[in-house]
Amino acid sequence: MSHYSFFFVSSYLSFLGNGKQQQKDAASTRADYPIPPQCGVYYFEITIVRGLKGCMGVGVCGKSVNLNRLPGWDRYSYGYHGDDGNFFSFSGNGVSYGPKFTSGDVVGCGINLVNKTIFFTKNGVHLGIASRDLEHIDDLYPTVGLQTTGEVVDANFGQRPFRFDIRPEMEVESFSTVSCPRLVSSWMACEGYSKSMASFCNAAKLVPEEDEQSIEMRKGDNSFFMRLLSNTNLITALQKKIPNGEENSLSSCK
Repeated sequence: MSHYSFFFVSSYLSFLGNGKQQQKDAASTRADYPIPPQCGVYYFEITIVRGLKGCMGVGVCGKSVNLNRLPGWDRYSYGYHGDDGNFFSFSGNGVSYGPKFTSGDVVGCGINLVNKTIFFTKNGVHLGIASRDLEHIDDLYPTVGLQTTGEVVDANFGQRPFRFDIRPEMEVESFSTVSCPRLVSSWMACEGYSKSMASFCNAAKLVPEEDEQSIEMRKGDNSFFMRLLSNTNLITALQKKIPNGEENSLSSCK
């Protein structure tokens, strides 16, 4: 049976399956578009409108993941489940993570695309990092899975204020993703580390402020002027640097 047969979709998401009898009764749905890799931190919340047993999961998954199971049970799938408070990743065996959640609770899921971590919140409280070194961060979709008849959730992707204040997380990552890399690349260029700057900009997906050739030419000029300043016979040093056709202009300076 297609996973679409399990859901009634309006402004809310509702599960119409046979109930929690076995894992195949579960169904998940994901957002239409993946999380943008360049956004730094991505966050969404799910309000549990009805779901006393908490047989549901909130998280993210890859596009190829089977949607007839709760998030976290398959490869490239991560989920926080309400019935036991466990976090699941690539496995049907979860690890202890946070409190259970049920009707009336607001559960949030946050993805830090800079350090490849995932965290969750409950009723505005940060529950800590659930997993590090997420894989395939350029192909992750917000996902919600339900497993008990009559469960209803309401998703919030920012169309109204979040229960959790995400702004501090965004401000920290804004500095990390924009200011720091640009400052580092500028410093490397200024100090003449052309090859290191090129490698760093490539890894950080930055456009270099100065190309390698320009940096190397500037390094050569700086080296010349440093030697010149340490030489008491300035005219002799300049005559070695400047083409023969321009030596007469130096003679007039004597």
